[in-house]
Amino acid sequence: MSAPAGPLRGLQFETHQRFAGVPYAAPPVGDLRFRPPQRLDPWSEVLDAANFGPIAPQNASALDRLLGEPESWDEDCLRLNVWTPAADDGARPVMVWIHGGAFSTGSGSSVLYHGESLATIGDVVVVTINYRLNAFGFLDVSSLDPDRAASGNNGILDQLAALDWIQENIASLGGDPSNVTVFGESAGAMSIGSLLAIAGDGSRFQRAILQSGSPAHAIRPEQAAANARVFFDLLGISTIDELLALPAEALLDAEMRIPSGAVLDRCTEARHVFERSMPFQPVVDGVTIPEHPMALIAQGAAATIDVMAGTNTDENRLFSMLERGPLTEERLRQRATNVHSDPSALLEHYRGHAHLVERNAPEPPSPSEMHTHLMTDAVFFVPTMEMFDRLHAPGDRSPLRLCYRFAWPSSVADGLLGACHALEIPFIFDRLTTPGVAGFTGDGAPEGLGEVMRAAWLDFAHGRRPVVPTSDGPQAWPDVNRLQGSTTAAVFGSAAEPDHAVSIDTALDQETLDAWSGTFAW
Repeated sequence: MSAPAGPLRGLQFETHQRFAGVPYAAPPVGDLRFRPPQRLDPWSEVLDAANFGPIAPQNASALDRLLGEPESWDEDCLRLNVWTPAADDGARPVMVWIHGGAFSTGSGSSVLYHGESLATIGDVVVVTINYRLNAFGFLDVSSLDPDRAASGNNGILDQLAALDWIQENIASLGGDPSNVTVFGESAGAMSIGSLLAIAGDGSRFQRAILQSGSPAHAIRPEQAAANARVFFDLLGISTIDELLALPAEALLDAEMRIPSGAVLDRCTEARHVFERSMPFQPVVDGVTIPEHPMALIAQGAAATIDVMAGTNTDENRLFSMLERGPLTEERLRQRATNVHSDPSALLEHYRGHAHLVERNAPEPPSPSEMHTHLMTDAVFFVPTMEMFDRLHAPGDRSPLRLCYRFAWPSSVADGLLGACHALEIPFIFDRLTTPGVAGFTGDGAPEGLGEVMRAAWLDFAHGRRPVVPTSDGPQAWPDVNRLQGSTTAAVFGSAAEPDHAVSIDTALDQETLDAWSGTFAW
């Protein structure tokens, strides 16, 4: 087939076509390292799009080990992949997946994100993208070279370049460039939070799904500068020429050697919890992101965009498993102090938190249990709800505002993971039977729950309000309606709902939102 970018030759399957490893911007190598993505000139020879291209430079991740799929990386990584029912004039809705991985790992070609099921079940075009990660995508090098003032957001600029490529080319691949949904998880959802703030005018995408991530994750320029100084010291460099001359492996090695806490010297207030979480993330640089994304959204930056967003019940259990030794009461109090102005009141709330009390244990919740739920709320749930607060700006055209919670617990390690971070992904992409995934979900993950979730995600991508199966029959998924104080959400995977029905909770964890009220300011 031929697109404006140039002719492509992909693979034909029984139900769909796939075009893989398609470049959407010029290779960011040589002097283009740490610069915004540059437009790629159209090609005239047929480009072989049968195989996935190299992924962004990165250190090995836990996901690689789980799925047993180490992928080769290269700085020439700005590629995308397309799954389409047919490369015709079908003008189908387009779903663009932005992967997670703490802004340091991941790729659009991971088997966990292959889009053939969504494409064929929902008659949509699925696109997954690579973007620059870690230092290559989010290191602010402006102190070494003022001409690279946007370097702290090159990963976000890559995502915008991919969306621009889609606008120009997706019609040739069976998609409708005026009907685009961006969706992503974790750092992918956090990226979408930035995209809502700086590109939420409806010209590149009309809908957004944020899974376990929010616009809260953007660091101040002074913190980005402090992070950069630590990184430059690890590399032993002081000029941009020295930085450009280093092999990619040297930058990845330095990332592995960042001392714990070394990049947190300016994170002294509770509202800076998001800066503590990752050394590499979007930067409020005054260039690409002029103000904090939450502030821009409050000003109406994404007023016309349909938004679905949600979190998992036990997000932080995935990270709690990495704790060294049991979490003591003293350490719990210190962490509460780090994220809240009144740690005593916060801890009192979690001692009586519904998720902890309902486990019917005779003893009070342990510090580790309390910490898991405290950090789940601080990093994921509360910022997501605060995003909804800000999305309802004056002048809205009443776009969809849908909140969800994923509550189905993994059976791995005797249920230790619970409904942890990222667990919903194989349900959305129909990957429950993919080799290696059972090591995350456990055996017997309910296919029916995946069908229900995929139907809802696809309805949303088609511009329809999803109708979900509740125990009282099919019900239109109501808006979260934060202007009226409602925390209405669709709860997927609740053990109390048989046959994979969805429950509609009209006051989702309101006491927790009250406990955190006024903590964060953007």
